Amino acid sequence: MNLQHDIDDRGFAFRRQALDAGQLDKLFVILCPATEPSGIRRRAGGTYAARNVLWEIPGLAAALTSVGLDAIAAQALGKPPFPINATYFDKNADANWKVPPHQDLMMPVERQVAEAGFCGWSTKLGVLYVEPSAEILSSLIALRVHFDPAPASNGALAVAPGSHRRGKLRDAEVVAIAPSEFTTCDAAAGDVLLMRPLLVHRSAPAQSPSHRRILHVVYATEHPGGELRWKCAG
Repeated sequence: MNLQHDIDDRGFAFRRQALDAGQLDKLFVILCPATEPSGIRRRAGGTYAARNVLWEIPGLAAALTSVGLDAIAAQALGKPPFPINATYFDKNADANWKVPPHQDLMMPVERQVAEAGFCGWSTKLGVLYVEPSAEILSSLIALRVHFDPAPASNGALAVAPGSHRRGKLRDAEVVAIAPSEFTTCDAAAGDVLLMRPLLVHRSAPAQSPSHRRILHVVYATEHPGGELRWKCAG
């Protein structure tokens, strides 16, 4: 498998069984600290999402390196990478939502700087986000670590192969993508899905919901340019 070719062509690729049970446990223990991050979201007493975990959980960035995620990102990007964002999700029986088709356009930065090609500045949970140009978004890669099996019946991600090559799409263009154009990304525990942020993706509610825990990490190989810098760990 040529990882870079698949990602450039289709916008996504799998590294099957990239992490073993011990590596998954190492990540999960770090993701469940005694002091929870400010971006945590709960329903029916259980956590279903936690944002800001890259910056608020000590040791997470080092753990990403030690379990091999940085190395996988490097294979996809062709250069030494660093994480710029991480989000934890758990779609389960008490938090069983759907996500409509979309692209991931907003990325976290250290501070607001007047740079051409950046728009849509906003603050989410105390973190500054901006929408970079399509060129910069095309240079990023997201890795989705699966802690649990994620078949279609458990709300697996579905993607529109090749849609990342169309650049940033208007809402009407995203909605116009037919259901038949989406491919379901069934995954097993330990699988890592790599995807471009501009790849149109969605997920349906689980039909037979159980835990579907995911760590979604975005990597870059360089800062956007000028005085603008990604918000990094540490």
